[in-house]
Amino acid sequence: MANGNPVVLGNADTSTKQTTITAITPTGDAGLRVQNYNGTGLAAGALKGTALTAGSAGGAAIVAESFAGLAVDATCVDSRDIPGISTAVRGTVQGGVGVLGNNVRGRFPHAGVAGTSLLGIGVDGFSRTNFGVRGMTRSNAISGAGVMGIGSPGHGVVGIATQTATTPVVPPPFVTGGPLFAGLFFGNFQVQGDFTVTGHKSAVVPHPDGTHRRLYCVESPENWFEDFGSAKLKGGRATVALEKAFAKLVTCKDYHVFLTPEGDCNGLYVQRKTGAGFEVRELQKGTSAVRFSYRIVARRRDAKGKRLEIVQLGRLPEKADAMVATPKPSAKDGQGRLAGELAALVKQGNKKTTVRARKK
Repeated sequence: MANGNPVVLGNADTSTKQTTITAITPTGDAGLRVQNYNGTGLAAGALKGTALTAGSAGGAAIVAESFAGLAVDATCVDSRDIPGISTAVRGTVQGGVGVLGNNVRGRFPHAGVAGTSLLGIGVDGFSRTNFGVRGMTRSNAISGAGVMGIGSPGHGVVGIATQTATTPVVPPPFVTGGPLFAGLFFGNFQVQGDFTVTGHKSAVVPHPDGTHRRLYCVESPENWFEDFGSAKLKGGRATVALEKAFAKLVTCKDYHVFLTPEGDCNGLYVQRKTGAGFEVRELQKGTSAVRFSYRIVARRRDAKGKRLEIVQLGRLPEKADAMVATPKPSAKDGQGRLAGELAALVKQGNKKTTVRARKK
């Protein structure tokens, strides 16, 4: 059953030759099963090269179960710290999922896949043609999220776009060019906190000609709220009441009112302002009944803000857009040799099955 020294349990084996266990078992049975109820079931280590290689022509190459701890514990103690080489776990697949983590019962904050790092990146994803990292949730609960970023401390989420537009690809697949953004959202967007930009704040409005046009926001050195309306003079006078809901959001002790008459008159002025409203009169004791429009500007009550406040810009983390080297599959690791041995093993099993069928 073995070349090199035989398999001896409980004793030291100092053989320098390879020991191979070959088993042709019925479908669903394990070629090698190791169980230990008080310690480690199987420990594999190598000073140089690969500690453990397992392959399967159908089904899982390795199945690990634990009833009170970790099913698989992989540690890389390579002190060279070489990106892409010093790797504890590597998953490689021709098509499908390189590494799959599935949490079937544990509730939040339990996870299907968890990555931690003391100095590096906890979880890193890279794709040449699609999403580097994708998060998706099927929960309709308000607490559910496809992706959640927490800074404690640090930034919650950092988005980087190294170029502003894609390059059209011609000939096929005829991929059209388009703008690129550090953050792109389809749906409602809400910020519970301050919103600060160094560029323009604008609204994009569909135009009847089929295009979308940009309309810019009006900026102010202080935090103001505005309201608009219209009223009509009666005998040269009018009293305008502030909307109660609006009045509760602003400071009513000091606000501004701008008047625009909508007809011929001597002119208008504000006679008196209170927390409930203001009184408008016609100049030179006029008694007309002209309509007028008004604009109210008042300071925000809950977040006053400093006038022309100095703002410190956030800084991009050092080497935030640097690529993390990933290990490349190599025939030196034994994948090619193992695949050939598995194919030969399958043929051998098929031959034995055919011979048994003939004997019957």
